[in-house]
Amino acid sequence: MEEIRGKNLEELLREIEKRYGTAWFNVVHVDITFDSEKGLIAKITPIEEMEVREINILDIKEEYLPEEEMMEELLEKHAHPKINVKISEDNMEVYVTIIPGIERKMPSFDEIMEALHREEVVFGIREDEIGRMIKEEVIFKPVMVAKGIHPTEPVDAKVEYKFPKDGIMELSTLDKNRVDPAARRKIYICKKGDVLVEKKPAIDGKSGRDVFGREIPSKKGKDVLLQEFVGKNVKLSEDGNAIISTVEGQPYISEDGKVNVKEIFVVNGDLDYSVGNIDFPGSVWIRGNIDGNFKVISGKDIIVDGIVSGGFHIEAKGSVVIRKGVFGRKRGKIISGGDVSAKFLSETFVVSEGSIEVGEYMMNCHVVAKRDAVVFGKGLIVGGRVSAGKSIKVRVLGNMSGAKTVVEAGVDFETQRQYYEISHELMELMRELTYLSTLQRKFKMMLDNVSGSENKEISLILINIENKKKTLYERMEKRRKALEALNISRREKQLRKNALIVASDACYPGVTVSIGDETIKIDDNLGPTVFTFDAVKNSIKATPYKTWRKFLK
Repeated sequence: MEEIRGKNLEELLREIEKRYGTAWFNVVHVDITFDSEKGLIAKITPIEEMEVREINILDIKEEYLPEEEMMEELLEKHAHPKINVKISEDNMEVYVTIIPGIERKMPSFDEIMEALHREEVVFGIREDEIGRMIKEEVIFKPVMVAKGIHPTEPVDAKVEYKFPKDGIMELSTLDKNRVDPAARRKIYICKKGDVLVEKKPAIDGKSGRDVFGREIPSKKGKDVLLQEFVGKNVKLSEDGNAIISTVEGQPYISEDGKVNVKEIFVVNGDLDYSVGNIDFPGSVWIRGNIDGNFKVISGKDIIVDGIVSGGFHIEAKGSVVIRKGVFGRKRGKIISGGDVSAKFLSETFVVSEGSIEVGEYMMNCHVVAKRDAVVFGKGLIVGGRVSAGKSIKVRVLGNMSGAKTVVEAGVDFETQRQYYEISHELMELMRELTYLSTLQRKFKMMLDNVSGSENKEISLILINIENKKKTLYERMEKRRKALEALNISRREKQLRKNALIVASDACYPGVTVSIGDETIKIDDNLGPTVFTFDAVKNSIKATPYKTWRKFLK
C-alpha cells in the first residue's frame, strides 16, 4: 500500500493527480487520514485490489451532496479581481486595494480609473502610482492613488492642559528595558491654587480642494469660553483665561469635557482590617502593601506602592500599577479596564483591556492582554499561559527544566472554521469518488457473468454510477476552487494581523507557541528568536532575533 503525504488537502490532491492523472479515481482507491505530527496522509490502493461492501441498488441515489448555492456564490465572488476604493473621512485621500481573482489576477488601468470615477474622484489622481500597482502586481495592500490639497488649518483659541488628561503621569526614561514599568507611572497630584488650564489666542487660514474637486474654504479661528470647561473643585480666573484648582487632589477630564479635581482615596500604609475592602469611584492609592483576601475596586486607577499577595481581588476601570510585584498564590486576581504594570507576577490571574508590562518575570500565571504583554529586566515567562491580542515580548520563554509554558498572540478562529468545513466536504467527495469507482469495477465483473434482464439492469446501474462520478468530480473541483478563494480571504484577514512573539535571549523545550490558529511546540533549545505568522506558508515562522532587528532597521 502506497502513502502520499501533504501539508494540506490541495497539495495532497495535486500529488495524486500528478501520479495517477485527473481521473485517478478510476485507477486507485484513496483513504485520507490526519496525523497531528505527519499531517494529511493518503493511503493508495489499486482499485482491483479493493473489496466492495454489500450493494443495494436502491441506495444509489440521485443526490449525494447538499445545495451548491454557497459554493457557486463563493467562486463567482472571487473569479475576477476586485478593486476596493476607500476614501478618507475628510475626502482628502483615496486608497485602492486590489484583491486578485482566481481566473484573472489584476485589473486594467481603465478599470481602476472607472472605479475611481464611480466614486466621483476627479482631483489629485496619481496615474503613475496606478500604473505601478498594475506593473508590480501590488495586491492586498492599500495604495494612495489620489490626494487633495488641504486648506491651511486655522488655529483656534487653544485650551492648554497643565496636567495629563487621564490624571496619570508617564515618567520618561532613556532605557525602558532597565526600568521597572510600575515606577514609570505616577498619579498626578495638584495643589490648591494650581493653574490647570490656560487659553491661547486664535489665528485664520487658506482654502484647499478635496478629491471630488470641491473647494474647501478656510475656517476662522474660534474663541473658547473657559467657563464651559469648569467642573467640580475648580474655578475660573478673574481674567477668564485660566482654570484654577480649589482643592488638593487628582485633576481629570470628565466625559462631558469639563475639568475636575477629585480627592483620591489614599491609604497611608498597608491595607489592613482597620480600612477593610475598598470600593471607590475615583482613583485609589495604597502607599504600603496588600496581604490577604482584600477587595480593592476603583472607578478609575489603582496604584499600590508595596507588594500585593494572597487571595486579593483588585479591579479598576482604569489602569493598575503594583510597584513591588505580586504573589497571587493561585488565588489572587487583577482585572483592569486599562493597562497593568508590576515589578513581577507570580501565580496570579490577570485580565487587561490594554497592555501588561512586567519589570522582571511572570511565573505560573494566567495572563490575558487585549493588546501587548511585555516583560522587561530578567524578561522571564515560565509556566502558565500568556495570551495577547497583538504581541508578547520577553527575553526568555520557559526554562531548562521544560516547564510547560503557553504563549498565544493574534488568535482568530472564524475564518479557520469555514476552511475546515469546506475541506471536510472535499475529503468526503474524494472518498465517495473512490468508492464509486470500486463499485463500478465490481458491477462490470458481474456483467460478464449474467444475461438477459439482469444484464440490462446492471448496465443501467453502470450508466447511473458513471453519471454520479461525473457530478461528484465537478463538485469536487468547485470545492477545490472554493478553498483557493477562501485562502484569499484568509490572507486578506491575515494582512491585518501583525501579531508576534519575541524571546530576545532564549526559548526552551516545553513551550507552546500559538499565533492566530497555528500552533507549534518547542522541542529544542532555541536562542534569541522571534515568532511571526508567515501568511504565504500559512505557518508560524521562527526568525533569529538579530536578523529580525536588522530587518526593522
